[in-house]
Order: sequence, then structure tokens, then C-alpha cells
Amino acid sequence: MNTHLCNLSEYEWSVVAKHLSGEDIFQLQLAGNAHLSCMLYKVVSSLSFECISSIHLGTLQFYSRLTSLSVKRESSSITDATLTNLPSTLRYLDLYSNRNITDAGLTNLPRTLTSLNLDNNNNITDAGLTNLPHTLTSLNLHSNENITDAGLANLPRTLKSLNLDCNNN
Repeated sequence: MNTHLCNLSEYEWSVVAKHLSGEDIFQLQLAGNAHLSCMLYKVVSSLSFECISSIHLGTLQFYSRLTSLSVKRESSSITDATLTNLPSTLRYLDLYSNRNITDAGLTNLPRTLTSLNLDNNNNITDAGLTNLPHTLTSLNLHSNENITDAGLANLPRTLKSLNLDCNNN
């Protein structure tokens, strides 16, 4: 079941969450929606945010079934501190074009990740690659201008897929 809900108030979120609490939600897309209720903790396994100016992800560690998270093009919401609050159940993480993530934030990624998209995150350098989870099988470093050949030596040996397109170094 795919669910797409836009512009709901916090009260409306709570009604939706109560209604869905007995169902399995496989994916919830929240493009353009800034409200997310904590009532969804126990039912959501996949979240997708895109172009949201301000979201509060500090409670993500309580999503006991969350295995997939996509947070794309967030100007201020995603920081290194936010990455400390990711649930240990997470397997897939898409952080496309999140400019506030640095090498320091990569030390906080869940050690359960198998797929990581860091496309267009230019604050990531070779030093940050040493902190990636050793469970990764897929890594996207497309358009990261501070990644060089020297940093590639530090990638997890478990990688089966690596995208280095448009890295000029």
C-alpha cells in the first residue's frame, strides 16, 4: 500500500495514524509536507521527504520498523546531529543534496545500512569515507567534488555497487 498525504495538520495526522495503526504501510511519501506525527512510529517501514524546508527528524529512532529513509534536497533540516537519531533498523538511506552533512555526520550512521546515497553532498571528503558502515553493499558518491582517489582506499570491502560519476578529482 503506497500512501501519499499532503498538507495535513497535526490533528489530521493523528487521525490518519489511528486509522492505519492496524495496517502495514510499506511506503509513505511526504513531498512538500512539514508535519509528521509520532503516531506513525509503529506502522511505517519507509519514509520519503523531498523539498521540505523544515522537518523534525529527531524522533526517527522510535520508528521500530523503518528500513528505508529518503530525505532529498533539504536545506536546513538534515545535519550531522540528525544522523545520530536514525533507527538501528535502517537498511537504505538516501541523502541526496543535503548540504549540511559533513564527514563528522557519517560516523553516526546506523551500522545496519546496506545502501547509501550521498549524491551531491559536497561537504563529504575522503576523511568521511573511513567512517562508513562496513555493511554497505551499494554507495552513490555522484557529484561529490571533494572525493579523490585517495579516499576510495578507505571504502568498505563489502561494496558491490559504487557510483563515482561527475567527481572531478
